[in-house]
Amino acid sequence: MFSLPHSKTSSSKESHQGFTLIELMIAISVVAILSTIGLMLYTNSQKLARDARRKDDLGQIKNALVLYYQDNKKFPDAPSWVMSPGKTTNWLPALNSGYTDKVPFDPINSTTSCNMMTDSTCYGYGYYSGDWCYPGVTNNQHYLLTSRLENTNDPQAISVQYGGNPSSNCTTGGAGIYTLTN
Repeated sequence: MFSLPHSKTSSSKESHQGFTLIELMIAISVVAILSTIGLMLYTNSQKLARDARRKDDLGQIKNALVLYYQDNKKFPDAPSWVMSPGKTTNWLPALNSGYTDKVPFDPINSTTSCNMMTDSTCYGYGYYSGDWCYPGVTNNQHYLLTSRLENTNDPQAISVQYGGNPSSNCTTGGAGIYTLTN
């Protein structure tokens, strides 16, 4: 028997090469979402690393203060707050003479024109050894070391009042301020 050859019709399926516009848009959206999540995690880990360095730096300063106290029976004089003013200035010169190689600076270290106790975008280290938080105690027998942390929810960064003095001057500044004292 004789049969006719099959002819191609428009209803037969043809193979497509490449991606459709919808497929490309979905792929780009997934990449964008993953990139955003990765960037947020990276930024957060950088903040946590800087906060860890701040805590370690204050610990090093505290150790130098203890050595200074053992030699001098008092802490370096600071009747008002001394802030780390920039990476070029020696902000605690008493500690550089044999107590530490170099007094550390905050990883961000804002300029001197801001107050880290009240400005949440200002970063630096602070030192105080006066007696206004410790009434009746003189000769620099106490100190406060402070730093603003980027993670304001850090359980070690809280507002603390010292010396029993109800003065607001003795409060370390609220959430986000990490403080060491003797």
